[in-house]
Amino acid sequence: MNTKSNSDRGSSEDVEYEMETEQSPRGHKRRPEEEVAQDPSRPPTMVSSPSIPPKMMKTRPIRASTYRNRGAVWQEWIADPARAGCPVQRSEVTLADLIHNRGFTCRETRFSRPSEVLREDLKRLQLPVTEQYRYTELDLFGVDKEGYRGYSQYGHFVGPGVFIAEGLSRHTGPHWSDIVLAQYTYDHDVNTLRHLYYVDVTSEQTLPLVRDVLYPRHNLDWPVNYIDSAVCHTWEYGTREYQEILGTQLGKAAACVVLGAWDRGTHRIARIVTEVERERMNMRFDFEAIPTPGPAHGGEVTSGMF
Repeated sequence: MNTKSNSDRGSSEDVEYEMETEQSPRGHKRRPEEEVAQDPSRPPTMVSSPSIPPKMMKTRPIRASTYRNRGAVWQEWIADPARAGCPVQRSEVTLADLIHNRGFTCRETRFSRPSEVLREDLKRLQLPVTEQYRYTELDLFGVDKEGYRGYSQYGHFVGPGVFIAEGLSRHTGPHWSDIVLAQYTYDHDVNTLRHLYYVDVTSEQTLPLVRDVLYPRHNLDWPVNYIDSAVCHTWEYGTREYQEILGTQLGKAAACVVLGAWDRGTHRIARIVTEVERERMNMRFDFEAIPTPGPAHGGEVTSGMF
């Protein structure tokens, strides 16, 4: 697998490719797939990528600098417990709570190998690719704050140190970060969580930002047409691109996982990795304890258990 790493450089352009979603007024007629989602007797179809639930949406352009400003705030909330306004508290949700008290249905749970498209990357990180991963499908039928009924659907792999979002679509219910931590801590101590993956990203904010802004900015190939090859690019902590990604839907969701898992100022997202194979993109968010200065020799030590 080829890898590249970025510096905090880039042109000063601020291309308006990214989109922010708004729900359309109530009077619009629903599409056929939305009608299906209103019938709780009909089982849902798992969404194959992390994306917005299927609602009537309209879009307006949003600048990459807006994402960067938002991402910088999330970065500060994670790093500095004194930074005011953080909307996320430590998560106390458990898997038993989701199923027994919050109306979730577990449609499938089994141990299996992780997603095939991630196995090479997992090997590179010296993580297992055997049948040590619990795959679980959860869904919740409910009414959102606008009064619309529909399914929230989740398909996740959980392994030692790894959480893989294979499919997700949230209509209502707990925040996704609470579900991530409830599933992970069912099998593992939260302090062992090191990597969060999104498989086959289709997010209406994150995908256009990476594909149409970040890759052209750094003259990176998209699509990647090498035979049997995927190309990774690493966006390091605190860089312009790191903050831009952190300000999008999937970046904010990853930030919420960190904020829900650990006390603020103790852990962070160390880097964000994008992997492109042909026109499909997977993402990896790496978690680490925040380095702190050593008291005696002026070096660095790490907080937490990593």
